[in-house]
Amino acid sequence: MNKTFKYIVFCLMIIICSACSEPYTPEINKYENILIIDGLITDQPNPTVKLSRGFHYSESESIPERRATVIIRDDQENVISLYEESPGIYYPLDSGFKGVIGRSYQVFIYTEDDQRYESDFVELKKVPGIENLFAEFGEKPVEKDLEKGFHIYVDTYDPDNETRYYRYDFEETWEFTVPYPSRFELVGRSLQLRSIIPYLCWRTEYSTDILLVSTEKMESDIVRHFPVHFVSIIGNRLSRRYSILVKQYSLSREAYIFWNQLKINNQNLGTLFDKQPAQIFGNVHNLGGNESPVLGFFEASSMTSKRLFLENADLPPNVRIESEFEYCRNEYFIVETRRALNYALSGNCVVKEETSDIFGMGIITDHKCCDCTFTGSNIKPDFW
Repeated sequence: MNKTFKYIVFCLMIIICSACSEPYTPEINKYENILIIDGLITDQPNPTVKLSRGFHYSESESIPERRATVIIRDDQENVISLYEESPGIYYPLDSGFKGVIGRSYQVFIYTEDDQRYESDFVELKKVPGIENLFAEFGEKPVEKDLEKGFHIYVDTYDPDNETRYYRYDFEETWEFTVPYPSRFELVGRSLQLRSIIPYLCWRTEYSTDILLVSTEKMESDIVRHFPVHFVSIIGNRLSRRYSILVKQYSLSREAYIFWNQLKINNQNLGTLFDKQPAQIFGNVHNLGGNESPVLGFFEASSMTSKRLFLENADLPPNVRIESEFEYCRNEYFIVETRRALNYALSGNCVVKEETSDIFGMGIITDHKCCDCTFTGSNIKPDFW
């Protein structure tokens, strides 16, 4: 959900500032307070609506829209109220609520400053299952070089020829270890042996690219070899075990146009010969007129998903992972045992006790090298 907001804000700022050829500070105050709506209802529980305010082009963080009243209504007059679970993020009071394929939905929003917004009705369309999710090892151009890794592809097919417009996102999770696991922890002003050594962890990240494909101009509604991700050998994703969960959504033609315009504005910028940023029209409207502009899209779609696992052993022979922890060897040094506590009190990580008193205690200056919970979680995912 977050990526929709980021794309909208980025495109909005580009639209405003694209005509500038030399630095200057424009007065664009009316765009700083624009309401940005990012909503999705699927046939899975817990649809989400995120509300934020646009911000000045020189700033980097949005302002969540707090204390709004958010309601979802379907074409049978059923109404579900949402609550603010965290700043600007709204979930149904009924956590089991989910959309129904074939029904149409709209969202109503009443902000704290008495502005009222509503979306068009959007039909929740069905989407076929992902027929195949697979990986092929190869290369990818990166700047002036080639990077090796696995290309992740999707195949799908709608025999009824009714979907035509698809969107994808994904969650990737990987298992990793740190090179210098710490056996000691600082408790108060003393060093104690850890009950659990923070050696093995899992990390999850979410897709940020806009992944769209259309079969509108094809005779059959078939998607083949559509690339959704590239998993590089640079980093720790392939050091042990890797998993990707790909989610497939159906889109209306209007939703496809909206997402595709965001994609064009975000990715095809930089020269006079690129397509110039265009105004993006969503399906949410201010019922009070144009005094308080709004930008965003309320989307309805069924969702199907498929998970793929990759093992380190799946890599071709003689391919070496370029670990993100290779720098850690330069952060490791040994001190006398009696001095280890002082180093720990100074913020260093006490790694281990060497086999001989002559060598003393191992020290790491960067905790990311000795404690995997600094970059991941030591709780194994349920699907692992």
